[in-house]
Amino acid sequence: MNVELRFPDGGTIWPVQRVIKRFKNGAEDSVYVYGQKFTEKFTGEPFDQDYWKIHQENNIAEPWWKFWK
Repeated sequence: MNVELRFPDGGTIWPVQRVIKRFKNGAEDSVYVYGQKFTEKFTGEPFDQDYWKIHQENNIAEPWWKFWK
């Protein structure tokens, strides 16, 4: 599945692919960081630095969905 979003400035993102990568690779492919970076100039919302605290507190070696090992 693929969905493409095009911004008024010509930027393009594929959010569904990012979500799939997030499930596959874990927090290193953060959906929040990806979405925030592409939308900040349109929304004016600053990056929430608390995201990194949450990420560090929940640092899990294996992705949560690999529970059948």
